[in-house]
Amino acid sequence: MLFTNADLFKLIIPLVIEQFLNLSIGMSDSTMASFVTQAAVSGISLVDSINVLLVQVFSALATGGAVISAQYLGRRDLLSARASAKQLYLCVLLASLVITLAALCFRDQIIRAVFGQLEDDVFEAAKIYLITSALSYPFLGLYNAGVALFRSMGNSRVSLFAALIMNLVNMAGNVLVVYVLHWGVFGIALFTLVARVTSAAFVTYLLLDRRNPIFLEEPFKLEFRPQVIRNILHIGIPSGFENSIFQIGKVMVASLISSFGTVGIEANAIANLFSQLQTLPGSSVSLAMLTVVGRCIGANDEKQATRYTNKLMLFAVGGIIGFSLILYPCRELFYGLFNVGGETKTLVSTLILIHTLGVVTFWPWAFTLPSALRASNDVRFCMVASIACMWIFRLGASYVFSLNTILGLPIGLGLGVAGVWLAMALDWIARAGLFVWRFKSGRWLQRKLI
Repeated sequence: MLFTNADLFKLIIPLVIEQFLNLSIGMSDSTMASFVTQAAVSGISLVDSINVLLVQVFSALATGGAVISAQYLGRRDLLSARASAKQLYLCVLLASLVITLAALCFRDQIIRAVFGQLEDDVFEAAKIYLITSALSYPFLGLYNAGVALFRSMGNSRVSLFAALIMNLVNMAGNVLVVYVLHWGVFGIALFTLVARVTSAAFVTYLLLDRRNPIFLEEPFKLEFRPQVIRNILHIGIPSGFENSIFQIGKVMVASLISSFGTVGIEANAIANLFSQLQTLPGSSVSLAMLTVVGRCIGANDEKQATRYTNKLMLFAVGGIIGFSLILYPCRELFYGLFNVGGETKTLVSTLILIHTLGVVTFWPWAFTLPSALRASNDVRFCMVASIACMWIFRLGASYVFSLNTILGLPIGLGLGVAGVWLAMALDWIARAGLFVWRFKSGRWLQRKLI
């Protein structure tokens, strides 16, 4: 037995706390922005959708590196695991620098192309936040790579402490710049940058410790190992392409939502933060799945890979139901954090109800289960299934459900922002069906890489 129940809980519980801390950075920025102007909330929420898209590349590379490292650890090949760690850092650094340069050079064009004509104050807030946060991409990339490597070693406590450091710096900075210095959106973005620099430095420093099973050996000595890079990219590229296309679809949906005015934008942003709280257990188990199943695959133990996947899915489903039973009755307290009321509050309540009904039934099978498939290198199926469901159901149905007319034809339902969220739930149903079928077929176990 590779992992006892105690081992799994030691891995998962810190991940749940870590994911909450990571989420609270976005919540902190949006909450503080609500005490600046409504335009600040809208600008930050719009840019966050772009940020998520831009960071998907090195997030996917981190996933690829974590899977490869976990498989090498399962084979007890520490030299190859260490080599993959160094190549992962190099790949992530190069990719994030390119993304940063592109975001800085084409900031106005990106915002205009994605969101069209915005109100002047919303556009200015979005531009300031994009410029400042873009500078943090390399550090966020190194942070993601570092914590992914620690998770592959079964050590999620380091990623927890790194997230805690990031939060403390970010929250303390936000209080300073909003209430004392009155720097507005720039100050909020600045301390997000400072927080990411600090956490990246912390994780990288710990990875230099040669007592770790995986450590960075001679980090300043540049070397390329094509086979190791190919293995990382074999998982990273399909995952990155899948995530990027998924986020492009989400950005297009955000663009659609922006057409419903500032109330629609603000309600969507607030409901999104609440929805991320509900999915914390599932997203945490997804990260644990990469380590646990990756180790099993590396050890050529398909039975344990299947058994641990089933067990982790029980944790994910139970955790999401438990979180939802606690959070949904407390939603009024959540509204108070954002000083929201009137028409915006009514819309947020509708969106949260739609999400709650969908998340407890379909979300884990649509988003947690695929991590087991990715850990066994079945990344192409995940990519094709996710992209197809995204574009057919979430994006296509969003237009049909939310608008009154499409291409001049009266074929829409005219449900507004609520229609977008109903289309999202339809996407989950389709994904869940495909991934459950793939898992039960056993074909995901036939994609060994190393």
